[in-house]
Amino acid sequence: MNSFNATTSQQAAKAPKAACPNDHRLDAFMELETEVLDLMNMSAITSDIVLDFFSQPEAREGKYVVFRISEDFRDRLCFAVANVSNRADALATNYMTAFCGEVRS
Repeated sequence: MNSFNATTSQQAAKAPKAACPNDHRLDAFMELETEVLDLMNMSAITSDIVLDFFSQPEAREGKYVVFRISEDFRDRLCFAVANVSNRADALATNYMTAFCGEVRS
């Protein structure tokens, strides 16, 4: 274990527990598993779309690279990026909710 991890672990052990109403954090965090996996899958899909598209430029004009994108592809790309962003925001919110022991319905 490096010194950073040892120090961090020691500090965490000494730190007072957060003032949360319930101590059901493990169950709450386990509920986040689906959201984490969904976010990971959607980010992989988005990454594949972007990397595949940008690896095949239409042309080069000086220092610029030209890409032609269909309206359908643009819509799918915008959806994928927005979806990942929304999922990440929801996960952050739900993480903080779970940390304080609040049960989601």
